[in-house]
Amino acid sequence: MLIFDKLFRGFNKKKKKQKIELLENINGTYFSKNALILYMTAPFLPDNPNKTHQNMLQVKELVKIVGNYKYNVDLVDFNNKLQLNRTYDLIIDIHPGIAPIYEHKMSPDCKKIAYITGSNPDFSIKAELLRVQAANSRTGATLKQRRIVNLFRKDVLDTFDSFFLIGNEHTRSTFNEYAANRFFLIRNTGYINFPQPDFSKKQTNNFLYFASFGQIHKGFDLLLEVFSKNKNINLYVCSNFESEGDFYRAYKRYLYKNKNIFPIGFVDINSKQYQQIADKCSYVVMPSCSEGMAGSILTGMSSGLIPIVSRECGLDEGDVYIFENCSIDCIDKTLTAFARKSSEWIRHESSRIQQIVRDKYSMNNYREQIRAALTNIIPV
Repeated sequence: MLIFDKLFRGFNKKKKKQKIELLENINGTYFSKNALILYMTAPFLPDNPNKTHQNMLQVKELVKIVGNYKYNVDLVDFNNKLQLNRTYDLIIDIHPGIAPIYEHKMSPDCKKIAYITGSNPDFSIKAELLRVQAANSRTGATLKQRRIVNLFRKDVLDTFDSFFLIGNEHTRSTFNEYAANRFFLIRNTGYINFPQPDFSKKQTNNFLYFASFGQIHKGFDLLLEVFSKNKNINLYVCSNFESEGDFYRAYKRYLYKNKNIFPIGFVDINSKQYQQIADKCSYVVMPSCSEGMAGSILTGMSSGLIPIVSRECGLDEGDVYIFENCSIDCIDKTLTAFARKSSEWIRHESSRIQQIVRDKYSMNNYREQIRAALTNIIPV
């Protein structure tokens, strides 16, 4: 199953009757050219329950920006196989090959952009398989892969003019079979409106694991094994771990039999509960095996949490702290060293991290990067 498909269905599971087939000319313009964006229509639903998720905000911005290049913009869910009634001069597709409904609806000079939000699926699948096999070997469980994705077909991607990739150079390196000059790297977004942390509540040995699904993929198993042995550090867990039955059964004892592990579950980032957790913690940690540019880490950074992540999270060194490797021993030693930092260092570094989000990962930064990329592709 495509990762985004699962996320998309999660966004809309309570609003199925509101699903929109196609949003035509969403900006209400009268230009001579048409653009089709294959992403998701959920952000435009009146009762969308996930309005502040990064994807939701970015889709709305993308629609506006493309319209500013004098296109009438249509928006459709990326996996919708409806029939189109007009011809397009620009295509932006989040997963080329899934639903090529525009194949015979393109003008002769149509530009095609692949808008990619993660590492190469081939890389991601192999990386997760290695993690699952290792976890099964350590625990004797029969855990299965969760984040199975549809592979990109090279013959399909070769027909696209450019790639907009949410990620950094490490993310791009997973697509090495394609020329680097076809890629435009776009940074994911954080939030600039989060309050300053309450440093009087922070503990230097408190860490937050903040993620969605795919616990093995994200390295949650590694963290549980580290924290279950090292009682000098504390882990607060905000993820959907209970929804993955095989993982939950294998790691339930780690979750509930260690006084330094606090299994909380899903938390709304706009809630008082999230702010209370962020105030207690000094760090956000995720040793993932594959990402585009980890949005949950940027959310934590927006709250002033200091990020400690794997290189595969797609964030640059200097903006985050990167594990040398994701072995249990390395994770343990790294987190122990950070837990010994002074409160003064935590305060200074937390403020620096929030400033990095404002300077590099704001919605304004996203707009500028999309505009710069489009200007390189679309004739003026």
